[in-house]
Amino acid sequence: MFSWFGWGIGMKVLFLCTGNFYRSRLAEELLRFYSEDQGIDLVSDSAALGDIPNPINIGPISQEALRYLGQLGKKPEYFLQRYPKKCTVADIISADIIIGLNEREHKRWFEEQFPDFTLKCVQYWHVPDVEEDPDKVGPELMDKNVRELLKDLSQIHSKCRSCS
Repeated sequence: MFSWFGWGIGMKVLFLCTGNFYRSRLAEELLRFYSEDQGIDLVSDSAALGDIPNPINIGPISQEALRYLGQLGKKPEYFLQRYPKKCTVADIISADIIIGLNEREHKRWFEEQFPDFTLKCVQYWHVPDVEEDPDKVGPELMDKNVRELLKDLSQIHSKCRSCS
């Protein structure tokens, strides 16, 4: 397993979405799954920019996310133990990389809730929420984005190691 700075500390990636129930939780679990599989020391976390608890979201994680993770052979031990959580200043400060899962929805919320952190680099993806996704492309799109992120981080890490 390789660590980012040679200190045994994993880089932390924080995924943000509206309810921390579907998109951000799926991204969190996919990154954890793929990074562990590849022996890469990353810390994967997620949180909500919207109100928590949300009475529409029942349980710790959406059925769509559970189905997709199940198709990958992931057992739901860990992700059924944690319920959606609201993003805090501590989450923002501790993250090395922050990804909002839908720029149209999340950029404004992030800037309103964390005005002191608007200069912090936040990446935005364009993954639709479940009610905006009648063709159910969201999980595959999320998977593709997470794999690309992991590939990019692996390349950056390799370049950093070759310079030291």
